[in-house]
Amino acid sequence: MYKNTFLFLSILFLGSISINIKIFYTDSAVTASEGREIDVLTSYMRQKNLNFRDYFKLNKEGSFKAYVYQHKTCDGGWLITPMHRNSEGVDLFERQAVYQEYEMGAVSYMLQGNIFKEFPTISFWISQNINKLKRILDKETSLPSPVFAFREYGNCKQESII
Repeated sequence: MYKNTFLFLSILFLGSISINIKIFYTDSAVTASEGREIDVLTSYMRQKNLNFRDYFKLNKEGSFKAYVYQHKTCDGGWLITPMHRNSEGVDLFERQAVYQEYEMGAVSYMLQGNIFKEFPTISFWISQNINKLKRILDKETSLPSPVFAFREYGNCKQESII
């Protein structure tokens, strides 16, 4: 009887600790990767005549943000968000990434330079696990690569960002 009670309390204790870690722990590699990726993205977008204009939170906590890039010569641009997790971010971006009163284009996804019409779940999972393995083996100190979700907004005909 005491063994079962001890086992139950141990499982309950470990479960509550793991939930607290998941809620309160911020993965610094993901945060650093997102900052680096946005810097690279902003530089790339400038070459396409798009300037960083704004960002807005897709959820209350701000763990998902849509970055707004405005075209220099017309009233339109692109909304882009990096995704280090899939299902929640995909849903938020598809439903809530509406920029003011602009007409929105279809959502597309980019992972390591490849474009997908649907979120690349399997490719993303493989990419994440390869990166984790490299970090564990100290073979490479590269930061995780996100999937970028993007959609065009506005009514001006723009060149592709890819």
